Amino acid sequence: MKKIISTWAPASDNNNTSAYVSNVARRMGVNPNQKIDVNDQNTMVKLLAAMTISENGREGDISVIQRGVAMA
Repeated sequence: MKKIISTWAPASDNNNTSAYVSNVARRMGVNPNQKIDVNDQNTMVKLLAAMTISENGREGDISVIQRGVAMA
C-alpha cells in the first residue's frame, strides 16, 4: 500500500507522502508497510475510498468506486 501511494503521490511533488500513507492505512485498518492484494475488489474499494478522502477531503460515492473497481 505504501508503494502504491508513494508512486502516485511522491514527496518529490510536494506531497506529504508519509501522512498520506498513514491516513490511508488507518482508514483501511492495515499496517502502512503491509502488502495488499490489488486483485481483491474489496481491498481496492477500501484503498480508493480512503484515498478519495485524502485527495478531496471527503469520501467519494462508494457505489461509483465499487463500479469502477468492478470494471477494472
